[in-house]
Amino acid sequence: MIESDIKRYELLLDLLQKSKKEQDEQNNTLDQKCSSMINILILIITIQCGIYANVALLNEIASSEIAIIIKVLLIITLIGNFIALYFFIAAYYLKDFEGMTNEEDIIKYGENNTNLETIYKEISVDYKRTIEENKIELSKIDKIKLGFKIVTLTTGIFVLTIIICLEILI
Repeated sequence: MIESDIKRYELLLDLLQKSKKEQDEQNNTLDQKCSSMINILILIITIQCGIYANVALLNEIASSEIAIIIKVLLIITLIGNFIALYFFIAAYYLKDFEGMTNEEDIIKYGENNTNLETIYKEISVDYKRTIEENKIELSKIDKIKLGFKIVTLTTGIFVLTIIICLEILI
């Protein structure tokens, strides 16, 4: 094998390794965001449940129409947050990653005295296959975006509800 061929395969393998590493980092970042949002939403839902339990007191303070509006708004935000939680959990669990060349294949290369060109070619092909199969699914990103949109909407409604409650109490 010519020295330039070896250099070419080394370069290709290096580029594929960097691409795989970048892909793994991107997946990890998305998973961390999902995990954080799941934890935050669980906290928000817990707080909302506590607030909703105390809304019964509003019947004594506010007119029944306003109390009903506040209860409906709280229920809408609670349902919205559960839906967003579903999307974040669904995105978080979209993990079906392919592995690289296994140890047995690598040992076979050495045992069979496989030439360097063949090793580089086969490992490069394996990297390329793994990268293609592990591409971040658009559905994962779409679920995360939808979850964030729902959280933004429900947060706005929740803030509006709190403002209404404060206006009643003041």
